[in-house]
Amino acid sequence: MKKLIITLFLPCFWSLCSFSQTVFWSETFSNGCTEGCFANAYVGPNGAWGVNNAGGTNGAAPNQWFVSCAENNTGTGNCSASCGSNPTLHVGANPASFCTCFVCAGINGDCGAAYDACSFNLCSGGSPATSRRAFSPNINTTGQTGITLSFVYIENGQGTTDNATVQYSIDGGTTWVALVDPAKTPNTCFGQGRWTAFSIALPASCENITTLRIGFVWNNNADGLGSDPSFAVDDIQLSVASSLPYLFANFQTNHVQGKNIIQWQNQGNIQGTYYLERSHNGTDFYELGISQQDALKFIYIDEKPCNGTNFYRIHFQDKDGNHYYSRVQSIDAQGLSYFEVNALTYQNQQIGYYLNTSDAVPYTLKLYDITGKTILESPQQAQIGLNYYTHTCSLLSKGIYQAVFYTQQGIITKKMLVE
Repeated sequence: MKKLIITLFLPCFWSLCSFSQTVFWSETFSNGCTEGCFANAYVGPNGAWGVNNAGGTNGAAPNQWFVSCAENNTGTGNCSASCGSNPTLHVGANPASFCTCFVCAGINGDCGAAYDACSFNLCSGGSPATSRRAFSPNINTTGQTGITLSFVYIENGQGTTDNATVQYSIDGGTTWVALVDPAKTPNTCFGQGRWTAFSIALPASCENITTLRIGFVWNNNADGLGSDPSFAVDDIQLSVASSLPYLFANFQTNHVQGKNIIQWQNQGNIQGTYYLERSHNGTDFYELGISQQDALKFIYIDEKPCNGTNFYRIHFQDKDGNHYYSRVQSIDAQGLSYFEVNALTYQNQQIGYYLNTSDAVPYTLKLYDITGKTILESPQQAQIGLNYYTHTCSLLSKGIYQAVFYTQQGIITKKMLVE
């Protein structure tokens, strides 16, 4: 039997009580630069940003942090694009690297979130191995508790070797603590990346201080492997909970025949866009999407909830760009079991696919050619929910290959065409 749990927040009446987030610090990187502006020269409304070494290996020509619209923020859910009117903080190539001419046609290295992954032997300009941190000025959180960090981003690279992570410092940048390793974003825009919203609660140590800093770290080795986009981030916000009853009125969750149904109302008729976000741990939230019934009533059907407790919250962005979040609701969906593979592709010597699973389970991917020869065998650990995975695979000849996913529950077979 599947058990339903709905979290109630007393003493409020259910139909009238809901909550939002009030933004007290934000950064949009609006410097008007078209390309080639280094992040350590950016000074925003909150002060100057900086760049430093993040503790790993930096070659003679490491990739660089830029702030420009060479990587343009086109909005959550949209494919990224070159320069428009919405600059971002992003990782580009080094002007001193001779591989820059292959990464982007220019001399400054900044053609958006396109990085140099070449090996030292291929690049006479020097190794592009990188471990660099771009970080905010000091942030005053005096009087702020229950802080949420949110931003939009795109990211690819290569697994955990060419990868972006988020850190924070409570002592003005003297020491840094790892916060989260955001998932790779969907790479379904012909290599351009798709902008994705992300948010996470900051620990209590970040509250009531004047020396909080947020840092974004990019690491890559120099093995010649990896795929663009590198990493780009924008619309960074710090917010705290505040009461706003009309945006998320009648926020309800129900479990019906293996599906979670989420409903709410906008009683204030405030113009903006709603997004529904889900988490399997109550901390890391990822956008699911939205389905609208009419101007004031909303419904979303989560047809593939996680096995166990699912956490939901509603994210509202008004027409002025302000962000608000509802309180978190939880609902239990025990007994579900699914393991789905979609959109299997091969590009830049990497196999990529979307894996949607109800549980965090081990699996093994084996790739066979048309003769039945094993080309790749890779044991993996699936993460709950919908995630995008890539595996490095040596250059494949044109033809049809068979990818087989072996799990404890059974076998899934997919064909992959290499053109």
